[in-house]
Amino acid sequence: MVLHSQASYGLGHRLTGQLWLDLKPDDVHWNLSDLGWGKAAWSIFTGPWQMGACVFALEATRKFDPVLALNTLAQFPITTWCAPPTRCGLSCGRICRAGAFRTCAIVLRPANR
Repeated sequence: MVLHSQASYGLGHRLTGQLWLDLKPDDVHWNLSDLGWGKAAWSIFTGPWQMGACVFALEATRKFDPVLALNTLAQFPITTWCAPPTRCGLSCGRICRAGAFRTCAIVLRPANR
């Protein structure tokens, strides 16, 4: 275990933006995590902002809709995308292939759960 302060947490997730999400200053990054999840903190706020990337936001008031996601990707110049398995399940791979992404990160659950 490592003791973290308010400063080290944010600085630590610079590596998330740099190495995991591969963000660059000219990227438009869209993360589908709900704001209550820890993933939202490091994949929407600390990682992208420290790398100088633009954070794309879409107000979604209902369950995840893959058709809405594909339409959004066709309408906006999103270059990097990240989604948890609770958002899109098996459709994540289809969405990654359909988008013109430089980077597409998906966190998957083990198949035996």
